[in-house]
Amino acid sequence: MLAKESVKAYKDCVSQAKTEAEKKECEKLLTPEAKKLLEEEAKESVKAYLDCVSQAKTEAEKKNARNYSPLKRKKVRRS
Repeated sequence: MLAKESVKAYKDCVSQAKTEAEKKECEKLLTPEAKKLLEEEAKESVKAYLDCVSQAKTEAEKKNARNYSPLKRKKVRRS
């Protein structure tokens, strides 16, 4: 359970970080178990994306799948 809480704290921290240095600081929140959990989540996300793209029948479906790529970074603007 501690690993899940650590991952959540890390994700919250990264979502609010404005610079790469701040994102790097967020890594300190991860326990070794949380790092493994985060890596597994990333692998599952990439696998799901690749499965989606491989099953897409049309270019439109492939393009739509790419919009949800886990490899794309979304910038969130904070006020």
